[in-house]
Amino acid sequence: MVQSLGAGHTQKRKSITTVVHGTGAAHLDWWRPNSSFMNGVASQVRNLYTSPDYFRWPGANNDKDRRRAARALVDWVNGHLEPRGYLQLICHSHGGNVAMLATELDLNISHLILLGTPIRTEYTPNLKRVWTVNNVYVPWDIVQTAGSLPYRRGEGRALADTNKLFNRPIQNRIGGIKQSHSDLHDWKVWIDPANRLDQMLWKF
Repeated sequence: MVQSLGAGHTQKRKSITTVVHGTGAAHLDWWRPNSSFMNGVASQVRNLYTSPDYFRWPGANNDKDRRRAARALVDWVNGHLEPRGYLQLICHSHGGNVAMLATELDLNISHLILLGTPIRTEYTPNLKRVWTVNNVYVPWDIVQTAGSLPYRRGEGRALADTNKLFNRPIQNRIGGIKQSHSDLHDWKVWIDPANRLDQMLWKF
């Protein structure tokens, strides 16, 4: 079930940082409060949303569910964030496409962080609705490129650079091991000196 609580269920906030997980991750813990990754994010921002009604979606691998999740994300944000509030989304894999679809439904995103999101021609952010996009990816991530089919943009990794959209490939190894698709939500990767992805978080 997609989590989508409307206005009146909770006190609206002036700013929110939250996570949108990707395909097949609904049962995993990394994106839930008190996980290692979320605790790492919480150490950097004061507005991480950790109440029990945090956003979630089924994570099915199809366009219909992504579009349904995008609508639910818009409803969730409208029910939790003040008008003109600041929204920072950290989105892994197809969770990034859910967020980009939400911008086509007029969701305003202050800072959109994409982690290994399969870049497809039918999912692109409406940059009139987004202040800044950081697109983080692993150059050898075959999960990302496979997920970009059949509407792959280029290699399925990068978006077009603009004055508000930045592509950030991860080039390093940690402990001699190449980083992979799921490592993009490993806090050790974020704070590695060669990456310092934690520094791109907006600290509202």
